Amino acid sequence: MQLADCAAIVERGMLWDGMNWMQVVCPSELRSYVYEAMMRIVRIHCQITDTSRSILQRALSDVVMLLANCYMDMVTQIGQFGLGGMMQALMEIEFVQQTLGAYETSTSKALFSSAIALLRTQTRIPIVSRDPNAPSTSMALAPTEVKDPQLVVNELKEVRDTLKKIRKASEAQFSSFTTQRSVVRV
Repeated sequence: MQLADCAAIVERGMLWDGMNWMQVVCPSELRSYVYEAMMRIVRIHCQITDTSRSILQRALSDVVMLLANCYMDMVTQIGQFGLGGMMQALMEIEFVQQTLGAYETSTSKALFSSAIALLRTQTRIPIVSRDPNAPSTSMALAPTEVKDPQLVVNELKEVRDTLKKIRKASEAQFSSFTTQRSVVRV
């Protein structure tokens, strides 16, 4: 039941919260659904740990796979993103992927990568038109001749910096997802 809840939280956050993905400005924070889903996964982690540590890796790998599939589905359903919307979705997807990285499989990693690649191809960004009769700026699917390529690079760097700060600030909340180190007892 809780796995389905995680997928429902992501779906609600990506599709039903009123986000206009074409109009979003460059993000400065994660939206609340990400924290809600992650806290649900913390509870799942605790329940599994209390029950049987031996199935923890497999169970949380299944959770990561579910989320990777869910993000792929959501990016597909949304269809088009503006540059800010792409940056917001990218930050959210990468936060989840990086935070749960200890439980990633090669398949879930490939799915996350596919979702991000699809996200980038579905992004409309300002371009320079070669048509003298066209408005000075129009929208086209990326990648294309961007009006200001440095703007995209700068915004992506800003999003990566924001993601690093968010990951650092949330380390304590999600420390249970870090790779378990062997403890030598004497």
